[in-house]
Amino acid sequence: DNFVMEMNAVIDAEGKGYYGNTGPGGGNGGGHCSGGSHGGRGGYANNGGAYPLPVYDSVTQPELPGSGGGGSSGGVPVPEAGRGGGAVRIDVTDTATIDGAIKANGSPSTHYASAGGSGGSIWINCGVFAGSSNGLLSVDGASPVAPYHSSGGGGGRIAVHYTTLGTPHAVRFSAARATAGWADADRDIRGPWASEDGTIWLPDAGLFSENMVDGLFNRGILVIPGFTSWSVKSLT
Repeated sequence: DNFVMEMNAVIDAEGKGYYGNTGPGGGNGGGHCSGGSHGGRGGYANNGGAYPLPVYDSVTQPELPGSGGGGSSGGVPVPEAGRGGGAVRIDVTDTATIDGAIKANGSPSTHYASAGGSGGSIWINCGVFAGSSNGLLSVDGASPVAPYHSSGGGGGRIAVHYTTLGTPHAVRFSAARATAGWADADRDIRGPWASEDGTIWLPDAGLFSENMVDGLFNRGILVIPGFTSWSVKSLT
């Protein structure tokens, strides 16, 4: 009936998704690798041959894990490449209170020639959505350990379906792309080849209008029915 996540509690699905080179948006390459894709596309590698795969999964009902980044062994799954984030789903008939952290981020690569994994998914269904600013929903893409060759993963997908907002309702959201990668070294020129932010779906603009001022949305493409999607830069 009710779900209460207390402060400092963590649901940790970081790096619990697909291995390197695998998944619907798995990165590829050998030596210079592209990042994993999910809600946002992974980044390109600097050799011009390792292209990231397209985005996948539902914007409104995300249920798939994130994809792994490209690994140095080509099409073979490799543990040295970053893994995608896992998938978390919570169904509550009454109130979901999030004062802790739910993390389904991708994991970084551990080999200089491999890329970062993409963020996973968080899907919450509830009647009332509440939580303080200690609460966090995060599906960030991960960076490569050596960004001068390979790239980072794209952000994952978050969707929160609620009927009303409780008090407080200041939970933080992040579906950020990787912060480092080959294209990030010079985004003025290589920006189109960098990894992309994931998506954050909400049923209305109640959270958006109030929390934008407080900087509680980190990065992501906000998708709200009846509104044009907004690309949110870092506001924290």
